[in-house]
Parts: sequence; C-alpha cells; structure tokens
Amino acid sequence: MNIRDWIDKEGLKQHLNAANIHYFTLNGVMEFNNKALALSLAAAYDPLPTIRTRLKAQLVVDAQNYVEAAILSKYPKFEIDTWQNQLSDAQAYLNDNLAITITLDSLSNKRGKNKEELANKIIEKYQLFSVFSGEQAGERQRIEDLIDSGETAEELNAIPAFAGV
Repeated sequence: MNIRDWIDKEGLKQHLNAANIHYFTLNGVMEFNNKALALSLAAAYDPLPTIRTRLKAQLVVDAQNYVEAAILSKYPKFEIDTWQNQLSDAQAYLNDNLAITITLDSLSNKRGKNKEELANKIIEKYQLFSVFSGEQAGERQRIEDLIDSGETAEELNAIPAFAGV
C-alpha cells in the first residue's frame, strides 16, 4: 500500500494531525514534515474504532428519526410528556375507581369520554407503543452488535443502515 492509500484511510488524517504530522504535495510527490513518523503511524493505524464510532452515531440518529417519523411526530412534545402520567392514572383507576387520577380526569372531562373506556384505551396504546419501541430498540441493538463484531473496514461499511422493523 502506498502512502496516498494510507492517507485515505478513515480517520488517518486526524490521527496524523494529532501527532503534528503535516503533509503536502510537491511536484506530484507527497511530502511530510516527519516522513518516518508518518509512515510508522500510518502503518500502525487502525481505522476500525473510528468507523465504529461513526456507524454507531449514525445508527442512533437513524433509529431516533425512524421512531419520530413513525409515531412521535404525530403528537406535540408536551402531550408525549404526559404519557407516563396517563398510564399511571389509567392503571390506578382500573385498580380502584376512587383513585386520584388528575390527568385521566382532565382528559376524560375535556373529551367528554367515559373514564373507564379512556383508561382502557390508554393501556392499549401503551402496550402497542411498548411492542413497537421494543422492536425498534432490538433492531438498533442488533445492528450495534454487528458493528461491534465487524473485523474489517469492509465488513463494517457493508452493515445496512437502520430502517426500522
């Protein structure tokens, strides 16, 4: 492998810069301020940690974007922030219809819906979202396992992007 191929290794430019190695092309020849050190660092450089970091960061973004597009974008954030309260109130009410359920009471009153029916609907939506989010988390973690187990740059770069399940 020639030095130009080494320089193109993912993350190697930053690795050399961090070691205060600078390069330039003079009459078509690549020159370094410390060629021996540059060659030594380039030969020993392992791009896998850099590739893994890049892939994992993109995986998190892709998974979040998928879940947001599929579910979360359909609700305002303040409402999403009430989901745990809605669930707690629904469970409390179904266990004891005299329980204090401030969020469930507000929803029921404003919507003009039967409190028990609304509580059951909240539980149903919670269960559906739990299955959906669990599947997405499992898929993200499966891909992360592939990233962790990849042994070459080619293997890592061949791992498919997160597309949801």
